[in-house]
Amino acid sequence: MPLCRPSRRTFRCSPTLLWFAPVVSLLAAGCGSTRDPRSAYLQLIRPDQKPSLVGARAASDSLYGDPRESQRGDGIAESRRDSLEELVRRFTPTLILPRGDHILVGNRRYQLLPCDPTLLADTLRIDQIDAAPYLLRKSQNVALRSVSPDSLLGLTEQALGYLSDPDHLEIWYFESPGLEQSARGVVFRLRLGAAERILTLKAPATPDCARLDPALLPAGHGKCEADMHGESLRDTVSLDTALDEKTVRELLNGGVALASVLSPAQTRYLQTIAGAWPLAADLRRMGPVRVETLLPKGGLFVVEAWRLPGGQRFTEASQKTARADAPRLRAELIAKIDRAGVHLCSDQSSQSTAKLRILAAGRIP
Repeated sequence: MPLCRPSRRTFRCSPTLLWFAPVVSLLAAGCGSTRDPRSAYLQLIRPDQKPSLVGARAASDSLYGDPRESQRGDGIAESRRDSLEELVRRFTPTLILPRGDHILVGNRRYQLLPCDPTLLADTLRIDQIDAAPYLLRKSQNVALRSVSPDSLLGLTEQALGYLSDPDHLEIWYFESPGLEQSARGVVFRLRLGAAERILTLKAPATPDCARLDPALLPAGHGKCEADMHGESLRDTVSLDTALDEKTVRELLNGGVALASVLSPAQTRYLQTIAGAWPLAADLRRMGPVRVETLLPKGGLFVVEAWRLPGGQRFTEASQKTARADAPRLRAELIAKIDRAGVHLCSDQSSQSTAKLRILAAGRIP
């Protein structure tokens, strides 16, 4: 369902910037233990040891002081306690890392220990990378002294979220200037993601999904489902075919015709069911459209943020469910969106045609 601009409150499904994934790299994010005097303390102070278990008595006394000055009975002299606590907070790991968590330098292994990055670095570098197509957009250096621990944690969590769910897409449509295909309910869409090159045909299911011949939907490459926009339900067929990189480039550059790269199942559906064959002679590419898919925490619905070449934006929320439950879940989804302070657009029909009109009116790159 299309979403409009919020009122006083701002609805944010993800704290990250749109259209590129932030990849945060801390310079010297892990500290490797060495044998130099500065880190020799690692042989003496460990989070799971007491003074009585450490080294020779002389070495222990030099570090912890005279045990007779301890008021807590732990062997640490009160005159040394504050300075030792500060030392431990700055240098000693508070996490026990799993086995194998190390780096290799030449033929030597160095165990990685959590530590304060400002001890060994003074700059945080943030790389902003487009996911589709994959390329470095820009880099930014930030002084670590100006960044709070909470900000570092937030940036790291955002970067990890993108690594686990990198769903940024580039979409191209193929349509004639007069939108003849769209008038028949037929849409050709090329999806380019980090690991996908999918050409999709979407067309009306005739007569409906329940009575459609299953042989028209190859396993793994076709489906029929009802799309609910506003109060109306429309049965729609989706047929996919995967393309290789060479075919994608030729298709976008005009080296091959759309009809020649369609799968047999797509061609058959256009010929026998959709009544949209042969294809219009003046089909051309339209795009690219950038799409970011956002998955709100604790929610089963999906938010898609679309940006057209001219800067126009569409934001849509959707949720999959059984056909019988669609009206109820739609009402629940609207209530969630309203509680977030976001207004629904008055036009709740499918926005595909609106996007195509904007693309057809604009300059094709």
